[in-house]
Amino acid sequence: MIRGLVREIGLLPFHSTPIEGFSVRELCRPEVFQINDQITNPWYWREEILAEDVVYGQFFDGKLGFIRKDVFPLVVALKRGRRTADELVDAGLIDERAHTVDRSIPAGEGMDVDAIRDMLPEGFKGVATAATMLQNTALWCVTDFQQRRNKRGEPYGWPLCVFGRPEEHGFLDLDDVPEGEEAVREALVKLTAMVRRVVPDVTEEDVLRMLRPRVKGERKAKTAKTPKTRQAIWVSQAAEPDGGAEGGDAARKKGKAVKTVKTAAKSRKSLVDPIDPKDPVMADALARHAVDGMVIGE
Repeated sequence: MIRGLVREIGLLPFHSTPIEGFSVRELCRPEVFQINDQITNPWYWREEILAEDVVYGQFFDGKLGFIRKDVFPLVVALKRGRRTADELVDAGLIDERAHTVDRSIPAGEGMDVDAIRDMLPEGFKGVATAATMLQNTALWCVTDFQQRRNKRGEPYGWPLCVFGRPEEHGFLDLDDVPEGEEAVREALVKLTAMVRRVVPDVTEEDVLRMLRPRVKGERKAKTAKTPKTRQAIWVSQAAEPDGGAEGGDAARKKGKAVKTVKTAAKSRKSLVDPIDPKDPVMADALARHAVDGMVIGE
């Protein structure tokens, strides 16, 4: 489903951003994130969506999200253009610590955070923060996932993200990144038009604030709070799981179901919390076992 949305819209954050209503978290019913099921919980879909036509990483004000591959050069134009890591240090967009972490990955390779730490001097701190900074400037993206394993070789926990430079892994051609003030301005206009398919009243300043990396010392943009009550528009189960056009059309013919959902943060359960089978909301979600497609707009 997320892949279908990203293909249709062009870009989509996973978590909430300064643009209210523009994220997977806000477009999905909150209870689906509480179910430890690979079909139902969108958090598992990150691994499936990592494909040739989608780029994944912390691109949205340092938060994770998805960008269609052909749209990625427009985002890179706003973040760093064709500048190198050395030039971004001079511009104050990454610090020396992040620069050191970037140099720890050999050209053309990808590494997870644990492997990167092994490459750095003992006691080196701030690797995770540096990884966020490098993704937010589009110097890095997630190139793969590496499953954690214990001493017996058994998988456990969430998979680790494997990071690499997008131009070295087929996610970006720097020649496609617009250059020049007018070209970058046009890129912003195009990206704003994409976001307006979901949030019609969004401004170019909102999109720029969501995508542009912050200069050292600049305060982070305030993230929009998810309203306590919102409406999610769902189509019937005739829709394809990945939001395919044929399934979506068939679902629309059968009619839409509008459901109001409450998203009070205090009522949310952790993924590791047991699910109460007597909870009608959770029981309904378990019975459905899969999330239907979503209609973003006509």
